[in-house]
Amino acid sequence: MKLLSHDLHTLSGAYAVDALDPAEREKFERHMNRCQECSHEVRGLQATATGLAMSAAQVPPPELKRRVLTAAARTRQLPPVSEHRAVVQRRRPQWMPRLAVAVGAAGMAVVIALGITLARTQNELDSARAQQHALAAVLNSPGATMLSARTTLGGSATIVVSRQLREVIFTSEGLPALPGKKVYQLWLMAPHHIV
Repeated sequence: MKLLSHDLHTLSGAYAVDALDPAEREKFERHMNRCQECSHEVRGLQATATGLAMSAAQVPPPELKRRVLTAAARTRQLPPVSEHRAVVQRRRPQWMPRLAVAVGAAGMAVVIALGITLARTQNELDSARAQQHALAAVLNSPGATMLSARTTLGGSATIVVSRQLREVIFTSEGLPALPGKKVYQLWLMAPHHIV
């Protein structure tokens, strides 16, 4: 038989007169170690039971048993009053766990998106820094030569050459946009051949 915690309070009388089976006795003793009311009640009931056992045995009148059983049938049996108030647990609405999952998933998606964006931005920054260092190396190399000229299409072009690093930087400005998939090409020509 499985006993609920509030049922344990009702076993104090049976415990006081040693009328519990071993399993109930063990559960009640664990409960009594934590419950001062039950411990106090058991001590009082044991003292009363001892006093009754010591008193002279008298034969009760036959009518007494019937009156006691009738009164007991009409009397509601309540557990002893506890100083501890029962904690009422409110039940969470059914939509609450679903909302928590949805908010968690949305948060995870935002974190992933921010992580991807951060990784892309870091790659772009690393690439820009590498280009900047390469440009600075050419521009600051000893003997670097810079030439600027107007193009036949109306824009201007600038070239920086570092013979020591064997590097060239080319920039243009104001060149008209080309139609479709056409692109501008840059050719480097040496005196006797095209590079």
